[in-house]
Amino acid sequence: TDSAEPLVTVPVVAPSGWVDTGLQENRSAWDTLAFTEQCLGYWAALRRANNSQAVASSCLGTAPRWMERQREALQNMSLRNMFLPGTHNSAAYLEKYQPFHETFVQKYVFNQDERVLNQLIYGARVLDLRVGFYPSTPEIWFANHGVVRLRPLVQVLDDVKLFANMTEEIVVLDFHHFPVGFQGDSWMVHQALVKYLEEVMNGYLISPSLGWEAPLSSLWRSGRRIVLSYNYQGPLVSQYVWPRVIQKWGDVRSVTALHEYLAGVVNRPYPYPWAAMAELTPTAVDVITGRLGSLRQISNNVNRNV
Repeated sequence: TDSAEPLVTVPVVAPSGWVDTGLQENRSAWDTLAFTEQCLGYWAALRRANNSQAVASSCLGTAPRWMERQREALQNMSLRNMFLPGTHNSAAYLEKYQPFHETFVQKYVFNQDERVLNQLIYGARVLDLRVGFYPSTPEIWFANHGVVRLRPLVQVLDDVKLFANMTEEIVVLDFHHFPVGFQGDSWMVHQALVKYLEEVMNGYLISPSLGWEAPLSSLWRSGRRIVLSYNYQGPLVSQYVWPRVIQKWGDVRSVTALHEYLAGVVNRPYPYPWAAMAELTPTAVDVITGRLGSLRQISNNVNRNV
């Protein structure tokens, strides 16, 4: 902030930990965020006792070009050998959070409070997407959370294209769940969705012939930025669909169990790309009774402990 005095002072008594400052970050509208790094008004500084001089400091900020900035260090690494930050159920976002007017549905439908463009600007490079098919509506492809229809899929794709136009970052689109309209003999629906994705993302998609083991330098040289990963085992006619990302779900309901599960997952070598699903999985009873709280409360509890 503009204040010379710290808003909060916290004694350092351990090498790691979590402190609730009671301060709330002001939400940044999408049109105020830029495609270069920005500090968002809050800084953390490490100072020695009885000394006002900062030993180290860091701001709360955006990271729209972190891959590009580290290009020399990353160019010989492959996507499979990197741990990329991503967002869970990326299209399930609600930008106008009203904590005292949150409905029952909102508590358990929305996983994000930033639109997809903002998620990318803040540093996410893997988007977890779920799609519903609604053939009787003018817009037939929607981003869903389960059976809940959220927004036209094209809105998500437009955000990704805008980000790709403005940066050199490589983004993985993980189309992983298809909860509505894909039941029964779904091959034709999957094929139609892939055709739609290739048309909308024409000129952006990296060829899967490069593969998950290809160094990032090869992906950059392709002149394209987007990896289209698709979770379907049947045959698809496509030039751009990459093999699926395997999601590692603990399917647990306590932070301790989740921590134990993820520790085991991380310590095992896998020959394929995988995603750590670092969240609890509420049951129907948990939702009805509110035992774990809303998705926001669950996330807050998990993030500080996992």
